[in-house]
Amino acid sequence: MTLESGRSSLPASVLQASLIPAQLKEAPNKEYPFYTEEIMTKQLSLLTTAAALLTVIACAPPPEPPPEIDIEAERAALSDAANRYHEALHAWDVDTIAALYASDALVLPPNSETKEGAAGVREFLATFSSISGLQVSFESPTVVVSKGGDLGYTLANLEITVDGADGEPVTSQERDFHLWKKQADGSWKVVIDIWNSPAPLSGE
Repeated sequence: MTLESGRSSLPASVLQASLIPAQLKEAPNKEYPFYTEEIMTKQLSLLTTAAALLTVIACAPPPEPPPEIDIEAERAALSDAANRYHEALHAWDVDTIAALYASDALVLPPNSETKEGAAGVREFLATFSSISGLQVSFESPTVVVSKGGDLGYTLANLEITVDGADGEPVTSQERDFHLWKKQADGSWKVVIDIWNSPAPLSGE
């Protein structure tokens, strides 16, 4: 084994020898009684090992840079997932809607309790779809993807129509926000679903 020092390349044995004081070579137990030959040999062995490791580290190639993320491609994929969600909700295709939620998703309806996980999502969909006269539509979704390419959100105008107390349709305008997370298989799924109305509360 050879070790590089500056511009020279010296065998490890030569390096060890050069590190031993002349006094110790001649009489290690007289002038340095505490510094035995055994201790000196162990220390020099450690120094040699450390120098060899430093040489290996210095010569190691730099780590591979992380793969470049195509944000526009991810944004297009997220936009496609959001469109499929809106189409499935408009048609009340419950299985397709539920499949677009992550297994640990949270649904936070206005003025109602939070629904968690796959079971909570299906419970919410069953309750929501049973509302008399329900119709939903989405417009102008905004799609944003993080720099890391693994998180994104969509913000859409949501119109909900239901039958009022007198049987006549009542329509409300809502803001629908979805936080999406890219899954291990490359698909995008909703992890947080929340919406509310921009209208002031009654009496304000």
